[in-house]
Amino acid sequence: MEENTNSQIQIIRDRKDLNREGCRFFIEANPRSKTIISSAILRWLTHRDEGEKEKYYTPEQEEAVNKINNAAKAPSVNNLNIEILLYENPMKAKGDVSHIKTLLQCGASVKVRYLRRHKDQQLRIAQCGHKMYLSMSNSQRLKVDRGIVYTADSENDPLIGYFHDTFENDFNRAKPLTYKNGKIRYADNFIRRAWTWIKSPTGIGILLGVAGLIVGLIGFLK
Repeated sequence: MEENTNSQIQIIRDRKDLNREGCRFFIEANPRSKTIISSAILRWLTHRDEGEKEKYYTPEQEEAVNKINNAAKAPSVNNLNIEILLYENPMKAKGDVSHIKTLLQCGASVKVRYLRRHKDQQLRIAQCGHKMYLSMSNSQRLKVDRGIVYTADSENDPLIGYFHDTFENDFNRAKPLTYKNGKIRYADNFIRRAWTWIKSPTGIGILLGVAGLIVGLIGFLK
């Protein structure tokens, strides 16, 4: 097999460099190529130095936040094209989730979902085109402390394809989130799921069968 000499791998351990790479995926997001991001609770956008609560951790963090804020002001314009998968429930999180609320106000250009895991998710994935960023921590509740930036020669790279498919499989199983009346909520709630089922051919068939059974029982009792 011919070796691919165009792919590049960069190991990152510095906290600020880790933050820069994560935020760049928001900065470089565009409607032409979908960006996927998995995270516990998107600490990239809120992390601060100790005692520096009013300052951004990196210039890239400030740029990413500004881009998200601007996108939320024009939700009818698809200028991000991002899918975000969270592994912590933002409706129960104790930390700052204002950035997630803003992302949920960006209209169709951003989709945010939550997937409950039965064990810690230590790996986070960010990918767009032929660039992929894998970052890791010792547990889900901790900030990432090491990462790998992998740049392939094309989007058809098998390694990028593997992690992209892994993300999509989890994303398809996750619960969609929305923002309503100042709160983060499930977009696909029980009532909506029930109504969707009732209108489906299966639901209609079962309901008609139950109705027929009830009519039959009433006739028998007479």
